[in-house]
Amino acid sequence: MLKSFFKIFIKIILYLPKKIIRKENIIVISGHDYYSYSGNSRFLYEYLSRNTDFEIYWFTDNEHLKTYLKSLNFRYISTKNIIKTIWVLLKTKVVINSGDSYINMFSILDNKNVYKISLTHGFGPKTDNLKLDNNSIDAIHKFDFINFPSEYTCENNGIKLYKLPKDKIISLGYPKNDVLQDEQQSAYLYKKKPIINMLFSDIDHTEATIILYTPTWRPYQSELPLTEIDGYTKEKFLTLLNNKNILFIYSLHPTNPPKNTFNDNRVSYINNNQTFGDINQLMHETDILMNDYSTTSVDYSITKKPQMFCLPDHENYIKHINIEKNYHKSIPGDSFNDFDGLKNIIDEILDSNEKYVDKYKKNNREYLNKYYDIYIRNSSERFKFFIEQLMTNK
Repeated sequence: MLKSFFKIFIKIILYLPKKIIRKENIIVISGHDYYSYSGNSRFLYEYLSRNTDFEIYWFTDNEHLKTYLKSLNFRYISTKNIIKTIWVLLKTKVVINSGDSYINMFSILDNKNVYKISLTHGFGPKTDNLKLDNNSIDAIHKFDFINFPSEYTCENNGIKLYKLPKDKIISLGYPKNDVLQDEQQSAYLYKKKPIINMLFSDIDHTEATIILYTPTWRPYQSELPLTEIDGYTKEKFLTLLNNKNILFIYSLHPTNPPKNTFNDNRVSYINNNQTFGDINQLMHETDILMNDYSTTSVDYSITKKPQMFCLPDHENYIKHINIEKNYHKSIPGDSFNDFDGLKNIIDEILDSNEKYVDKYKKNNREYLNKYYDIYIRNSSERFKFFIEQLMTNK
């Protein structure tokens, strides 16, 4: 009760200042929580910090991240320095997030003179028929502009599902995908492998095949889906990695993640709260994506590299999430639900990468046509121009 009373008290005190204090060219950007640093928000934050004269702040309570941002001479605000944070927010003109809520301490940014932008973070088959309650719809409607990455997602997700008016919908691409579309830079990162060098500094990985595994969240408690395929044991999996000279990297969705994680000399779990090795950065450095229903499959389709899909709980998943009935046929890669299936797909890819990719060329193209406008190759720059226009409006 004391916390609630304190918040109400501060809101009352700040009611008048948030109305009368002049908004400056200040932008506050955040991730999905106070500790994360990834996705569209991260890439746009870094681009704007390097390429504009605006004051750009990341909102975080992550001490590791603060140290990292200091090393880059980037600005941030935090609940640990409440006075500075309140002062910055009172002067903020643009607030940006990649989800359905923005940082809004003491409701300071609930102000008609502040622009709220949602970059969104990804769309794919699991988002085609979202069941949205009124709270979810109300949350996204609080933004002034919501970004959708294709004509289909503008119509289906923006207008049909979120019931947004057209003047709130923008389509400026995803900052996280700019470099994925830069073939020269992507080839350079694949060769240099800066994140792989950090994760596997004690092992020779020059000839290794590198698999990135990005399972999405489940609306029910589950362990890492890979460990639930028929015939799986940790020992058999590690033997497979050794025999085939494979390095395996995996991430976990922040919503309802499995309780257990494991590392090995050939296995690395990416914790974005500490390593800051963004998944989209790793897409440059890896050879294969292992996925299930995550929208990372759409991003990885830009690379034209092989994908495989781990679906041991498909029948249970579709009871909770409404996805298309022909999901297995539309995905840009083979699926498996047992250990033999996993081995067979890996062997097929290693035997002829080009042949495997060519088999799913049509599906790959259809994924991108539907969920991501690949003709937008400069998303960060587009957002910069868009924000510059906003800064002159109010």
